[in-house]
Amino acid sequence: MYEYVNVGVKLPKKIVKEIDEEASERRVDRSTVIRQAVIEEARRYRVEKAVQAYVEKEVSLSKAAEMAGVDYREFAKILSQKGYRFDVETSEAKRLAKELEKILA
Repeated sequence: MYEYVNVGVKLPKKIVKEIDEEASERRVDRSTVIRQAVIEEARRYRVEKAVQAYVEKEVSLSKAAEMAGVDYREFAKILSQKGYRFDVETSEAKRLAKELEKILA
């Protein structure tokens, strides 16, 4: 899924100790803990940017979902969990209707 590149970074000793403790508890190496944390934070950031853009009506639901790296159903779920309303756009409504027709056929 990802192509990896080595990156060097300086961290406070206290944080490294916490990372090492977590790695030991999870029985993985330090790099795995750091990598997973960075990937998760990057995902969270993408989602937050997409939510903000959608709420401020800068982008459509479909475009916001694309920005977040999820499909529009997952993005609608994210909006709902965050307490935001969402409007299904005409093109998405048509697509949903076609999918429903296929399921019911």
